[in-house]
Amino acid sequence: MTYFPDLTPCTYFGEGEPGTAFIAVAWLERGHEYARGSVAAAVFRRLADFRAHAWEPYIPCGFHNCDLCEDSPRRTARAEFIPFNEWRKDGHQQGTMDHGGLSCTNLYVPSGRKIYVAPEMILHYVKIHEYRPPDQFCDALMICPDVGSDAYFTAMSSTTWADNERRSAPPGQDFDQMMADEVELYREQQAKS
Repeated sequence: MTYFPDLTPCTYFGEGEPGTAFIAVAWLERGHEYARGSVAAAVFRRLADFRAHAWEPYIPCGFHNCDLCEDSPRRTARAEFIPFNEWRKDGHQQGTMDHGGLSCTNLYVPSGRKIYVAPEMILHYVKIHEYRPPDQFCDALMICPDVGSDAYFTAMSSTTWADNERRSAPPGQDFDQMMADEVELYREQQAKS
């Protein structure tokens, strides 16, 4: 996975206007130090809820394995499987998540004009590697509207990312209409799951 220090511009999705659209959280990689410490249970549950209902405005480019686990004694000691209901607030058990860490989706947390973006592997990092996300991210996560709600999509549409997307939309394409179509598709998919 690509490494970005916490709270720095996340240019994984393209250069755009650095620092104005996406702010990196939990883009960890072996060989780079990261904050460690306890995380409130409410923050972990909120992360799990964001993961369970994730909305992804970009097509994921594949899966990423946790390279913090490779060759780690913790990987061997903690390689059991966790039921999703341990991670998901709604209690639905739809499979298992290996403690080894696998990620293909990102979590988007709008906060004012910026968006914090974290790989879904943040749950694994917190639980297995004792990663402690920055306080300002945790605060934004806790007050962010629920993913999928009208308030969430309004918040996403009020960010610098949305402004950049509006400016770069091809002639004849309306970003706000494309966003409305994406929201409708997201809600249809969520209703089926």
